[in-house]
Amino acid sequence: MLITTTLTTHTSNGTETITQTFQGALQQQGALTLLTYDDPELGATRIFITEDRMRIVRKGAFTTQMVFLPNATTHNDYHSPGGTFDLGIHTTLLHHNLTPISGTLTAHYTLFLNGEEVAQNELTVKWAENGGR
Repeated sequence: MLITTTLTTHTSNGTETITQTFQGALQQQGALTLLTYDDPELGATRIFITEDRMRIVRKGAFTTQMVFLPNATTHNDYHSPGGTFDLGIHTTLLHHNLTPISGTLTAHYTLFLNGEEVAQNELTVKWAENGGR
């Protein structure tokens, strides 16, 4: 399974877009879609997708759980080598298009660290068996 993530981040310093591609796995468990892959920088990543929410769990040098609920703000701890922070996510858009062998997920959200806004983000995750061939 080929998984491609594109994250566009808007901050007061400008806009940056990072696209990465990983080998991963897809599991369907009823209404739950689970994507898993290893990110060399962020560690083991799991993306849980249901009809109305998405949850990203990362374990490694940076450990966190990010919960995306449309038109809501969620809070979780963000553990990094520099310390532990309150991570807030206010989701303004969450959309997905899933098939048994491929899919696309889009999330627009504002990211807060310890209550201060740090970025407006647009995340797109695409996946397909055999890289979509």
